[in-house]
Amino acid sequence: MLMAVMMIVALTPFMAHAYEYPWGDGSGAEIMEFIYFFDADGSLLHIQRTAHGQIPVYNGETPTKPSDANYTYTFAGWDPELKPAEGPMSYAATYTRTEKKDPVFSVSANSITYGEDATISATLPNDATGSFQVTVVEDSTGNERKEAAEVKNGGAEAHDEIKANSQRSDVDNVHHCGDHHGFTAVIPTDKRGEQTVYIYAKYIGSGKTELIGSKTVTITGPTPALTQDPTKVAVPGGRTLIYNSKAQTGVASGKGYTLSGTKSATKAGSYQAKATLKEGYVWKDGTTAAKTIKWKINKAANTLRIKARTANVKYSAVKKKNQVLGVTKVLTITNKGKGAKTYIKKSGNAKITIAKTTGKVTVKKGLKKGTYKVKVKVKAAGNANYKASAWKTVTFKIKVTAK
Repeated sequence: MLMAVMMIVALTPFMAHAYEYPWGDGSGAEIMEFIYFFDADGSLLHIQRTAHGQIPVYNGETPTKPSDANYTYTFAGWDPELKPAEGPMSYAATYTRTEKKDPVFSVSANSITYGEDATISATLPNDATGSFQVTVVEDSTGNERKEAAEVKNGGAEAHDEIKANSQRSDVDNVHHCGDHHGFTAVIPTDKRGEQTVYIYAKYIGSGKTELIGSKTVTITGPTPALTQDPTKVAVPGGRTLIYNSKAQTGVASGKGYTLSGTKSATKAGSYQAKATLKEGYVWKDGTTAAKTIKWKINKAANTLRIKARTANVKYSAVKKKNQVLGVTKVLTITNKGKGAKTYIKKSGNAKITIAKTTGKVTVKKGLKKGTYKVKVKVKAAGNANYKASAWKTVTFKIKVTAK
């Protein structure tokens, strides 16, 4: 059998009762009481039904009360205290009131030296969260509550987005503003004379930028330094070196300047370093601009050493087909040099050839018995760090023998 629920509501100036019948014939009625929740100002927050004799449980949104000039408010409960529903009942929200305290704000000293840093220390008020901004204004206009953007337009120096999250339990003990609402910041300034320092809390309360406080300080000029003629130094020279597979320095360090760029290297090539003067120094020509110094590592010499040999070829073999001999059969290379080798035949029998890139010697079919001289020249191409070698010319022999 399917269960049917029927509800009958009786209306009065306030709703009195609601009857729920779990069975279609009207039996098993349960009395539901209407509960009314009001805010402290009398506005209706929420209406709900609670079974007769049960303690109502508020299921609306948590009541809130805006802060005013002197206090913030936190929901505390209901008046009267919630009790079993004996009929239509009304409750009013109550709030705990917390007095707002002035923020703590200070500048480290009444006098700040021009060009140095001013240390600013402050705590934000109870409702200030997020970030804040420090500004140093060129002159005091009397309108201290201008917003940060307006202050910037007036030519202020600003230090943005410093987080107010330093633990300041000492301040909280006195001002009750939370133990993580503090900050200490250092801001640079190039302004002089009597200036006003402003602290603005950004995006607090209703989302506006609010002034925390301000203080007027005197920013004095820098202490004049003793002047003396700058020391003259020579521009460092760039060296020309030869590759040796080790790191080499192309521009030497010296007094009165610093080096940047490439001042040392290993591989052959052209390089540049930059010499920048230190304070109190000039170049010997009286200039002060940074100097670019060029230097290089030249390729090393490429030594190739070879000796000629005599190779034997059987006549019975060459009579049938060409015979191919490796380069080591006709040449002994005592120093291979760097890079690919090139072999060029200068003279000799036409039936004896040499491959240009491998040096292999081919004795062609039909060469008769005898001893043959072949003159060749050989060269190593070099690589990124070695020059090409000089041509080496040698004469090797091929003997075509009966055995």
